Amino acid sequence: MENKDLRLIKFKTVDDWNRPIFEVVDRKYYLSDVNNLFDYGTTEAEIFEFYKDKTLNQHLTYHGRRIDSEPGGDSMSHLEFKLVEA
Repeated sequence: MENKDLRLIKFKTVDDWNRPIFEVVDRKYYLSDVNNLFDYGTTEAEIFEFYKDKTLNQHLTYHGRRIDSEPGGDSMSHLEFKLVEA
């Protein structure tokens, strides 16, 4: 896998619909997971633990340019993601 397809992401929050929201580092958009939901107040450490052994591009979809937008739902399977600490 070439690094040009690697995107670093940071956990931002759990939204009002219990979706974890991730910010793509050095990009102007967000990703979310619409199938694995979390309680509001879930910590970054808990998010890291849940996703540590998962292939992120199979779980995350395009969310939008704002955290409070409706998820676009577009597949991001053509990219690789690495979750880094905020």
